[in-house]
Amino acid sequence: MPVYIETNFFLSIIFEDTNYELSYESWIGDDYRFSSSLLEIESFINIHKIYRENR
Repeated sequence: MPVYIETNFFLSIIFEDTNYELSYESWIGDDYRFSSSLLEIESFINIHKIYRENR
């Protein structure tokens, strides 16, 4: 079954948010994933924002 990956879903796995295991299981359980072209940009911005706040 195709799964649409949005930024919140992806970042919940990266940052191991509450219940990220459910997101991760969905990620590895599906063969076909697709997302917006903005996923990379939004993820980059959020990851660097967290990095700057915590250094």
